[in-house]
Amino acid sequence: MKTKYQNYMDRQHVSPELHQKLTKLKGKEQKTVIHWQKWAVLAASLILVIGIGLFAARRFSGVSSNAAGADGAPAMEFSSQAEEAAPMEADSAAGAASEAAVKESGDFQAAKTEAAEEESAEDVAAIDETLTQYATDFIGDAPNVVGIASHMTYPGQWQYDHVELHTDAPPYGLDIYLTGNGTQEETEFQPLADTAFALIGNLDQVTFLSSETGDEIASFRR
Repeated sequence: MKTKYQNYMDRQHVSPELHQKLTKLKGKEQKTVIHWQKWAVLAASLILVIGIGLFAARRFSGVSSNAAGADGAPAMEFSSQAEEAAPMEADSAAGAASEAAVKESGDFQAAKTEAAEEESAEDVAAIDETLTQYATDFIGDAPNVVGIASHMTYPGQWQYDHVELHTDAPPYGLDIYLTGNGTQEETEFQPLADTAFALIGNLDQVTFLSSETGDEIASFRR
């Protein structure tokens, strides 16, 4: 059947004009098809490019947001923590310096007290044992204070008579009244004052007076 159709078509003849028209029509159809195929390919390519661009932009935006959340926030938080830590460190350093100053002051005071105690102990050791047995920390300890004042050896013709204690408020004082007469030079009473200060802990002032006239012979402050 196919062979007969082909043989039949081979025997057909058309005029040159009709053949030319058919040839032009076939070429026009091919050009039209090619024209639409080209625009279809361009449109598809454009859509693909736009899609890829949108996807890349969205992907980049997400990465930037994550980077800001991962890097920016901790950096700000770290900066805030550093700002908060700076005053604390300054306060800590100031506190340590103050502590060191207090400790140094305490050590100095302790050393000073220890030196004073050693000096007082040396003074007491140099005093006659007859007097050291009356050593006391308080001027208000009348029996021991009287024992000290009555057993000291006074210059010239001066002799112990009685004492008067000043214990109401500082400066705590001891007035020693003497009878007789003799030199009134303070240099001769200085060792007696030193002995009284060494044996009476809170004594601030000692004064020697004449019991007959009430005149002051000599006076000393610690």
